[in-house]
Amino acid sequence: CWVDPEYFEKVPKNPITKKFALATSKTSGIFESTIITRNPELCLNPLGRDCFDKKHLWGYIHGAFLSWGTLLRRSIVDYLDINASELTIGYTTRVLPQAGNIQYPIIYLAEQLENGAGYASYLNSISDEDKKNVFVNTLLDGGHIYKALTEGTHGHNCDASCYDCLRDYYNQWEHELLD
Repeated sequence: CWVDPEYFEKVPKNPITKKFALATSKTSGIFESTIITRNPELCLNPLGRDCFDKKHLWGYIHGAFLSWGTLLRRSIVDYLDINASELTIGYTTRVLPQAGNIQYPIIYLAEQLENGAGYASYLNSISDEDKKNVFVNTLLDGGHIYKALTEGTHGHNCDASCYDCLRDYYNQWEHELLD
């Protein structure tokens, strides 16, 4: 385990901040994605902040984020020609200074190969056009993942999630949330 001493200099000084750092040799690359534009009528915060009157929707929000992360992972897996087990999905929220210091949901995909494989670094280095093609266009009408989910028997028979779309062995504990 190691600690980066420069990290502590970047931690804001306030009474609720604690100084600590964690490190692991098992996960070295993390890819993050968020949606900056948001509808004020739609609560996207999985922690319930900014939408306290909608806490009953937490399960739906949780499922939506896991589903979105699963679709992003599927796009990345197809693009990089890797196994889905090489990326794990999670989400959190973070205050984004570039977006008016508003708390936004963040989907993250962490590399699972010991000491990483460089997928996150590579995905960050590709052109904006390639990023749009990988992360957006594949999921829009006309994209190959969109077509696979909406056309043929799958589009008519799957009403939430199945092993042909969002479910796989690696997210089996979340199957009931995926939609």
